[in-house]
Amino acid sequence: MKPAVRRPLFDGTRELRGIWFDPDLIGEDRARSRILQHWQPGSRLYKVFKGYFLEFPQKRYLHCAGLDGLAIAEVNGILTSAPLHADEFAAISSNSFCLVAGAQIQTTTLTLTDRIDPSAWLDLSAISVRTPLAFPKAGQQSTIEEPAPGKDIRDILGDAIPPASDKQKAFLDETAELIEGGKLPEDAYQKNPLSQRVGSVALSALGLMASWLSNLVDFRRKGKDQAWGASAKSEELSPLAQKLADFAEKIASMSSISKLLGKRQAKFLSEMMDMFERGDLNEALRHAIPLDSLQKKNTRQAFGIPRRRDNLSISNGSGMSSSINFGDSVQEHLRQLYRRTFERLDREGKIDEAVFVLAELLKSGTEAVTYLESKDRIKQAAELADTLELAAEIRVRLWWLAGDFERAASIARLFNSFAEAVHLLDKKHAKEGRELRKHWAQAVAARGDLADAAEILWPLEEEREQALSWLSQAERAGGILGVRALTRKLSLQVSDLKQSEASIRHILDMPGESGAQLRARLALELMTLKERSPASTRLAAEVLRHVLAERSAGLNQLQKQDITRLTEFADAAVLRADLPALNLPVDTATIAFIARRDPLEMLFEERGLMRIHDACRLPDGHYLLALGESGVSIVNQVGKQLAHYPIPAHHLVLSDNGQRALVLAKRDSSMRISRIDLQSRSVADWLNMPLTFWSRRYDGLHWNVVMNNRLLAIDTSVDKLYVVWQIADLPGEIFAYAENNHAQTLLIGTDDGFEQWRYLLPSRRLNQRDSWVLPDSDVWRILPVDNADEPAKIYLKSNGDSNAILLAKSSLVAGFEVNTGVSQQAPEVHLEDGMIFVASTNDGITLWEVKNLALGKTLLKLALPSADHPGVHVQRDFIMLFDRAGRLVEINRSNGLVRAMTVN
Repeated sequence: MKPAVRRPLFDGTRELRGIWFDPDLIGEDRARSRILQHWQPGSRLYKVFKGYFLEFPQKRYLHCAGLDGLAIAEVNGILTSAPLHADEFAAISSNSFCLVAGAQIQTTTLTLTDRIDPSAWLDLSAISVRTPLAFPKAGQQSTIEEPAPGKDIRDILGDAIPPASDKQKAFLDETAELIEGGKLPEDAYQKNPLSQRVGSVALSALGLMASWLSNLVDFRRKGKDQAWGASAKSEELSPLAQKLADFAEKIASMSSISKLLGKRQAKFLSEMMDMFERGDLNEALRHAIPLDSLQKKNTRQAFGIPRRRDNLSISNGSGMSSSINFGDSVQEHLRQLYRRTFERLDREGKIDEAVFVLAELLKSGTEAVTYLESKDRIKQAAELADTLELAAEIRVRLWWLAGDFERAASIARLFNSFAEAVHLLDKKHAKEGRELRKHWAQAVAARGDLADAAEILWPLEEEREQALSWLSQAERAGGILGVRALTRKLSLQVSDLKQSEASIRHILDMPGESGAQLRARLALELMTLKERSPASTRLAAEVLRHVLAERSAGLNQLQKQDITRLTEFADAAVLRADLPALNLPVDTATIAFIARRDPLEMLFEERGLMRIHDACRLPDGHYLLALGESGVSIVNQVGKQLAHYPIPAHHLVLSDNGQRALVLAKRDSSMRISRIDLQSRSVADWLNMPLTFWSRRYDGLHWNVVMNNRLLAIDTSVDKLYVVWQIADLPGEIFAYAENNHAQTLLIGTDDGFEQWRYLLPSRRLNQRDSWVLPDSDVWRILPVDNADEPAKIYLKSNGDSNAILLAKSSLVAGFEVNTGVSQQAPEVHLEDGMIFVASTNDGITLWEVKNLALGKTLLKLALPSADHPGVHVQRDFIMLFDRAGRLVEINRSNGLVRAMTVN
């Protein structure tokens, strides 16, 4: 046994290097509190000998007996807690840390792995950090910074393509009138029976000639070693047979067209083919008909003569257009004609004309872009890809290779196509792919998804410090984001848990329902890890003990298979041996809300003090509330305020990940908009815009709004109104707007009716444009229905002694009525996600009635006495009903559970 130390403690006033605290003696919380009281900028904290050593930035003279911890001084390069003698120092190596306990010397060496970050101990969730807010000046409007207009083919290819003559414009105008009016050309064979009979005879003659010529070309020239029964693939037509075959095909085409539309269109097409055949390509390209105008599918019949082009402008094909249906044989003949023309132009080195044939006539946009790239015309290829609206990843790749990184990143952010574009670049341009990956990670981090950003950046070894910084930042934020960051750190970096001990302890020790839900989320996230390490296994074992007890108490919804998987992941052999058969309590309310047979009836009389204008559910189960001029608050599930932001708020727009929020406040004819970063608890004033409609959600970067009768996608990450995509020049006024995860729907009023336009998301391509005549005069409102091709017409009619809301039947809407009583106040009506919400007020009681649109069944009747301005927000799996009497009712759509609370 080593001899006892003669003097185990320092006394008097000494120059100290730091203080050591013993959590076993004074408790963990008190030890942390004392460390934070002594903390100075530049201090370091180490976990050593089951305690904490706080190292000062500089040596300090302190009275040892008055310290609230153990004094540590530096003697001969050794950190020690006692004034050791020379013989005691002899057995200790330099740069050691010595702690005297029980009159015995314990030694170790401090390393970077022993350091911990005490900032994780600080709970800043109730503190809002904000920049000063200034009220926008009255009437001030934000200037729109719009994207550069797209280029047409002449802008892309320059002066290689000459303009067309005035004669072509006449054909354009004539055909447009015929298509618009739906009239047949005057010379079509529909005037009288005699003309029809004459036409039939002529067409029959043409058909017989075509048949005879087709049989004639069967006489083929045999190859050297070819037998008559060989495959046709190796057969060749003689020059004469080839000409006869082409002539037969042309006659057959003319016959089809004349029979369908008339001789004038047949003559036009014949002349156009002659131009190609005799090599007059300059005129032929101006008269040529694109292949997509001959397709049968998803087109309308066009009448009149096809139009000669003023220029070789390329259409993007994203809209809906009329077409001429000539049949497959004509289309195939033209396809071969255009293909031969392209090959000829390519041989002659006429790249611009060849690109036009591919892109506009053959409608092979991807091939045209690839062709330009093969000719080292990268920028032109990128511009053409934009004009043709090719897949976003193709456009991103080309703009990146062209050196326009801002344009490439903007497209990738708008269409969320970073992953595909990086994959395309990695194939042949690895260096460029690595740079685009960095931009991808930055864009995801800007959305607030720090854990995902770190995972994206991790394959780049030189960027792993940034990835770990993002993970640490997310981990300190806590909540669902912190849980995801913790598990991502374990999946990306196999290490011990020392660096995350404070975060883990916070999650495991969090009380109440919120803590139970967070631990259940941690268990689920752990089970998604592809690789198991000692650190993840140990953490899973700790979490298992908590979630198993909480599941038995009904505090989480983990299933038996989840518990079993977590036990296997934790490799808890002892626990598995001692664990009895799992008899978990069965959930009684597991019926989906929309599948209820009997309506849920509720009376909620209690009132709160705060006026709720809007409500959103945050990922951790808390609520973000718009309280009008009183600001924005975050409250927990019992209504206790956790944070407050002093900005006016009448409407909320929450990002998909729940880390960003836009706050709208009504100001005369405009909306004052502020931004909240819920992760850093910071707020900033942003814009003042005259919005008509807006989406209730956004991806953290781009937000869809209707302003000045335009549908816009704006970038919320910049401090100005920057438009990244828009639809303008509409045929009328937008009077209704709806959006879900898959589409945006516009209802547009026109002179003789209204139209419904639908754009698919995230591609933002026009998927529907239908029109209807003006509805009956007694139609009260017209609203778009999710995924329905026809909007719902809502009637507000008298039904005896009471009013009633009646919905017209359509493909996805059942006919039913909702009695609203005899109130003079118009009811509130919302159509969202397959449900209709109607709030009507009678005798001081507001009744919310919710029905299934498809079946007409009543799902909920909620009575709110003395309600004021009732509102609804459908958000993922939750429905929130609220009013300005401080009441909030939440319905879980997946299991039908209801939570009611008041805010005071």
